[in-house]
Amino acid sequence: MKRSFILVAVSFLSVALFGDSSFGKEPYAIGFNVSFTITHAVAYQMQGGSELAIEDINSTGGINGTPLKLLVDDNKLLPTEAVLIAKKTLPKIQAMIVGCSGSTFLATMPLAAAAKVPVFGPGIGTPEITERGNRYVFRTHFNDKMGADAYVNFIVKKRGLKKVAIVNEDRDYGLGGAKGAHEALTKLGITPVAEETYSPGMVDFTPIVLRLKKADPDAIILWGFPAETSILTKQLRGAGIMVPVGGCNAFENDRFRDLAQEASNNAFFVSPYFPEPNDAEVQRFIKRFEERFKKRPDAYAVNSYDTVQIIADGLRKAGRNKDAFQAALRAANLRGLNGTTTFDENGDNSRPIHIIGWQDGKRVKVAMWNTSTKEFLSY
Repeated sequence: MKRSFILVAVSFLSVALFGDSSFGKEPYAIGFNVSFTITHAVAYQMQGGSELAIEDINSTGGINGTPLKLLVDDNKLLPTEAVLIAKKTLPKIQAMIVGCSGSTFLATMPLAAAAKVPVFGPGIGTPEITERGNRYVFRTHFNDKMGADAYVNFIVKKRGLKKVAIVNEDRDYGLGGAKGAHEALTKLGITPVAEETYSPGMVDFTPIVLRLKKADPDAIILWGFPAETSILTKQLRGAGIMVPVGGCNAFENDRFRDLAQEASNNAFFVSPYFPEPNDAEVQRFIKRFEERFKKRPDAYAVNSYDTVQIIADGLRKAGRNKDAFQAALRAANLRGLNGTTTFDENGDNSRPIHIIGWQDGKRVKVAMWNTSTKEFLSY
C-alpha cells in the first residue's frame, strides 16, 4: 500500500508541484523539508495534502497569475540533514514546511529567520518551537501542551478518572506529550500513579505492562507512534488492563487501528481535525485524496492542505516582499478544511481540539476542547 501511494504521488509531480508552464512566470516555491525515511506515514500524508492544495491553487490561476511549486527533500529525521536542506533551499523559496520532529524543526528555525523565510509545522507538536520568540515560526498543528491539556481534562473532568498513568516514547514526540500531560495533571492536583518510557522499535512491553498492572490505573496516557502504541495496547488488553488508553493524535492513524484490531476499542486521541460528514468541502477533499493516493487523509494531510492555502493567501497579499509576507501571515484569518486559522503572538493557532475514540474500527468524536477558554464546547 505504501508503494502504490508513492508511485501515484510521484506520477503527477510535474503538474502539481512545478505548475503549468503556460503561466510564463517564475513560480513561487515552498520548501518541503520532512522525513520520508522513518516517519514515512506522516510525511506522505503531509505531501499529499500539500500537493492537492497546490493543484487547486494552480488550476485557478495560481497566485495572482504566478504558479506555486513544492521542493521536496527527505531530512531522514536528522537535524543535521534538515539544516543542509534548509541551506540549499532557503535562497529559492518563499516559505518552508518542516517535519516530522521537533528537533529537525528547531534546527532549521534560526536559518529561516535569518533568511526571513516563514517556516510552518503542520505536524509538529513540540512546545518549544513557539517558545523561542521566533517571529517566522507558524504552527498549523496544535501545541502538544494544548493537546495534553485537552486530553487530561477529558479523562479527569468528563470521565471522572483520577488514577492516571503516563507512558511515552523516549524521543521528542513522546517526551513533549508526557511533559504536557504531567503539567496538566499537576494543575488538577493529580500525581500519576506510574510513569514509564520505552524506546522506538520495542515489541515486548511485558515489564511495563506488569508494573502498570500493579499500579492499577483507571486511565493510561500513552504518547508515541502507531507501531509501538498498537503493540503495547494489545499487550495491555491481553493482561486484562481494559481502562481507557491513548491521548496522542498518532492514535488517529489507520495503522494503529489495523495493528491493534479489537484492542483499539476504548482508545482515545486528540486531533485538530474531525471529518465532519456534513461538510461538503471536507468530504470532497477526502474523496480526492483517497482516489489519488489510495489512503484516507488524516490530520497531517488536512493541516498541510490548509498550510499551503495560508501561504498562498499571504503571497497574494504581499508578493515577494518578505516583510509584508511575514506580516500578512501573522494577521492570517483564513477558513480552511480545519476551520478558521489565526495565529497568536507565538505562532500557535487557536483552533479547537477534538477528542475522538475508536469504536469497532470507527472514529467517534466524544468531546471538543476550546484551547483559548480551556472549556469543553458543544458540538
